[in-house]
Amino acid sequence: DLASLLIGAYVSEAYPQWLAENPGKTCPASLDELAKHLAVDPGVPLLTGPWGHPLIMKCGKDLPPGVTGIAVLSIGPDGKESKAMTIAYARRK
Repeated sequence: DLASLLIGAYVSEAYPQWLAENPGKTCPASLDELAKHLAVDPGVPLLTGPWGHPLIMKCGKDLPPGVTGIAVLSIGPDGKESKAMTIAYARRK
């Protein structure tokens, strides 16, 4: 689905590019900062999930246990974070 592809692109494409351009830093200020590194068609919602909720980025001390880099979460139709999607697309230690 689109949310899974977008989250995967943030973690595997945008974040490594951001790291290369920001030596010494580990956490972008926001997803907006990472979105600049995504090669997607115009009109694709970059900051919201399929149910209209904003995507959430976690980094640094906010990361789930065992995860490094960033984690990007999609809020489900029930308005809650999807932990399964977080783990699937976060960089693992």
